Amino acid sequence: MSEETTRNLVFRFWQLTASQRREIVADLDLTNTDELKLPEPERYGRALLRAAELGRLEDVAREVSRREGG
Repeated sequence: MSEETTRNLVFRFWQLTASQRREIVADLDLTNTDELKLPEPERYGRALLRAAELGRLEDVAREVSRREGG
C-alpha cells in the first residue's frame, strides 16, 4: 500500500463513528486488553501500526469501505 493510500485510509478510518472503529479493531484482533485503557487516539494508532506490521492494512481498508457503505 502506497504512503498516500495509507494516509487516505487513516483519514477514512477516523471519519467513522467510534463504534465502527471499535468494531474494526476488534473484528481484526488488532488490540489487546491492556490497550483498552489507553485514550482512543493512542489505542487506535497502535492498532493501525499493528495492522501495518502484520500486513493487514488491506483488511482494514476492506472493513472501512464496508462501514462507509461502499
